[in-house]
Amino acid sequence: MGKKVEIHFDLETTARGPSNSPEAHFKNNKVVMAGWSVDGNTVMVGTVDALNHRIMEVYNDGDTPLLIAHNLKFDLKYLLRFGPKIPWEKFEYHCTMTGRYRTSGHEDRFISLEALCAIYKIPFKKGLDLGALIKAGIDVDHIDKIDLEEYLIDDVEALMTVDKKQNTKHGSHNLDLDYILPLARMELNGLPLDRAKTQTLSKELALTKALREDIVENIIINRMEYGDGSPITKGDFKALAPRTLSYFLTGYPEHGCGGSAKDKPAKQIKFKKGKSPALEEYTTAKIFAGVKPNPNLGYPMNASVMDELVKLSATAADYKKAKDANKILNTYCLPFLVQAAGTGGTIHPKLNTCATATGRLSSSNPNGQNIPPQIRNLIKSTEGNIYEIDFAQLEMVGAATLSGDPVMLADITGGRDIHYETGKSVMGWKSPSDMTKTTRRTVKGVNFGLLYGGGAKGIAENTGADEATVKKLIKAFYERYPRVKDWQDEVLFVVKLNAWVAGTKDGESYKASTIQLPHAHGGRKFYFEESLSPHWLKVRDGRSHSFKPTETKNYPIQGFAGGDIVMKALTILDDVLSGTSAVLRMTVHDSIVVDWKEGKKEDLEKIMTSVCKIVESNLGIPVQLSFDVEHDTYWL
Repeated sequence: MGKKVEIHFDLETTARGPSNSPEAHFKNNKVVMAGWSVDGNTVMVGTVDALNHRIMEVYNDGDTPLLIAHNLKFDLKYLLRFGPKIPWEKFEYHCTMTGRYRTSGHEDRFISLEALCAIYKIPFKKGLDLGALIKAGIDVDHIDKIDLEEYLIDDVEALMTVDKKQNTKHGSHNLDLDYILPLARMELNGLPLDRAKTQTLSKELALTKALREDIVENIIINRMEYGDGSPITKGDFKALAPRTLSYFLTGYPEHGCGGSAKDKPAKQIKFKKGKSPALEEYTTAKIFAGVKPNPNLGYPMNASVMDELVKLSATAADYKKAKDANKILNTYCLPFLVQAAGTGGTIHPKLNTCATATGRLSSSNPNGQNIPPQIRNLIKSTEGNIYEIDFAQLEMVGAATLSGDPVMLADITGGRDIHYETGKSVMGWKSPSDMTKTTRRTVKGVNFGLLYGGGAKGIAENTGADEATVKKLIKAFYERYPRVKDWQDEVLFVVKLNAWVAGTKDGESYKASTIQLPHAHGGRKFYFEESLSPHWLKVRDGRSHSFKPTETKNYPIQGFAGGDIVMKALTILDDVLSGTSAVLRMTVHDSIVVDWKEGKKEDLEKIMTSVCKIVESNLGIPVQLSFDVEHDTYWL
């Protein structure tokens, strides 16, 4: 190809989706007007087809279009929708919003074009408040064309100025943001929902929730009454409220479970005379050791606590089944059915490129990265099979690469089980066959907890292992991989060394800092900000604020593994699969989901082996990336 040609562009679209959504997957939305400038020339205004035609003219001339927009993914989905046969994978991409996110070390998230102009001291004020007009019920298609054209031209001109400033100051065009293309494809393609199967599951969940809630309500009615002795009935209390369960099991909050502490004693719902909390005091003390009950809410009823409570109380088990059924029904099934009704049978989770401190993607509306297995099984292939490519131990690969620990690199290269190697001396394993699923899971939880920046106490709580065992496993990990510990300490040292006073909190100054990974490993930048220190650290350092080692240990590995390795693999895979029947559906942390009719598992494994070799070369990874591929008609 010849030279790189910059095409700055912006689209004005309707917002006819649910809740005034302007997203491209709602087919009744359309592009009202497109504006673009080629290599900094006069801004042109026309249709989306005219813009796509101009992009292809640049490509057909032998040049490489560099498509630049603010919130590129949103606009790119419309270009893809109206130009399905254009070879989008042959172009390059830059987003000024994502560029600011990346160059700020992930500090500035979802920044607006106006805010970017303010940062770079560029005079800019939008001539129309489209958001307010849409909220007032005015369709963008009905806005005066001359006003909309002026608004669009101003936007594109501001975009060009911002992009130039951003690139001059930060070298933002050196960032590899081409992964925005496959993410846009995924959002546009969506996840095909088996609506009949979803409706059946919804009925089952609603029945389960009603039955289990009814059991809990009847038990509470039988054992409790108002403070004045009058009986309670259904509707007087919330059976599935966490504080209701807390009071039933432990007697906290002391005022009861039917209202707040401000209510008159006669109106409080409390145990009848002769009735008492379901759990013995010593059991409560064991489960909630070190936890102080909230005066209004009682003890926390989080997932780890519930796992213990269901072993001790039938009521807790019924409560959990009702809550779980209600959550799946109202978080997934019903919203999925509503969205699918307006999209021809698909749901379209957003993949947010500018949302996390680590650089990993997040997902929303709905959260496609947190769908439980029961709900994944409602997503059915339209092409043949849904394949999920799952990278193995990416965080360990990231830790080994960034730290350069020779033993960890050798263990990964040699195919040795890191969790066996670090756990054998503590667990007494003589060979890998000695590991049980439970003991290996414990060691794995400790090892990943260390990479995420956890301490012994926190890791013990998350894994369910006793703290003494966790400490031994931590010691064993660092004894085998000492360079990982040294690298973690070096990152914190550099963060402190580069720190500057960022402002004041609670009357005392606090600092902020950044670090940047080596260019050979992607060069990603990370921002850190001090927060309130624990008491012992305040006493030691004489300051109330400090950087969190949990963040300085965690962010670089998470950003490198999920933000760079997976996104690079996704970009290359999208290029390789272009021209086939394969459809990109979703990326979930360390995995990529593909819907494919013509391909076979061995075909995808062969493709991914080649993809991994390119990723290893581009990101300076000295070990071979490994992955598994699972497939079925439904998403497993």
